[in-house]
Amino acid sequence: MVYYRARYYDPETGRFTQRDPIGLSGGTNLYAYALGSPTNYTDPMGTRPPQVARILGSANVANQSYTSQGGADVQNQLGGTGYSQYPAAIGPNPAPSRAGIKQISQFERFESRVSPDPVGIPTIGFGHKVRAGESFQEPITRQQGVDLLHSDVKRVVTPGLRKVGVALTQNQVDALGSFIFNVGPAAFNDSTLLRKLNAGNFGAVPDELRRFVYAGGRKLPGLIRRREAEAQLFQK
Repeated sequence: MVYYRARYYDPETGRFTQRDPIGLSGGTNLYAYALGSPTNYTDPMGTRPPQVARILGSANVANQSYTSQGGADVQNQLGGTGYSQYPAAIGPNPAPSRAGIKQISQFERFESRVSPDPVGIPTIGFGHKVRAGESFQEPITRQQGVDLLHSDVKRVVTPGLRKVGVALTQNQVDALGSFIFNVGPAAFNDSTLLRKLNAGNFGAVPDELRRFVYAGGRKLPGLIRRREAEAQLFQK
């Protein structure tokens, strides 16, 4: 069995073992893999098969596969307009990479002593929010700040990423990881961004990221730059 996020695929039969969770929107055969044409399509999430041609960027192959599969009918099966699928890994989503954690550190100014963030929350290191019971009487080293950052990513970012029900590329994980670290898992869990993403609307994510540029009722230039960097990374 192969795990495709939404359901399991049996390579011996060439079919999924569960019904398509999006129903007839994915095609009339609820158990078929990639519209029954795995040479032209791929379905990394087990729901909406983007064209192999679209992933490879070949317009000629795209036209051929549309013609051979029935043109507009297949476009409807692929989700219609408003959805843009990116190549996605099969299986559980990866953890934030070293590059992703480095990006977080670049936006979180290192502080060796406890100091308030833009909204007054006591922080130290790379944006580590001082928790109840913690005490930092002495200044910390940069390496101690890095250690706190890695611990915070596991404690704050990883639970948030588990709420994502679609397959993500490493760049998408890193972009969302930076976002979750900044806004917190509660805000991410309640966001329109997450709802649209879990509905398969990857194309809406960059603009949803760009909405989160306010802190304490003020629009902050630093957050504008951060959101734009996250949006660009998500689309790579």
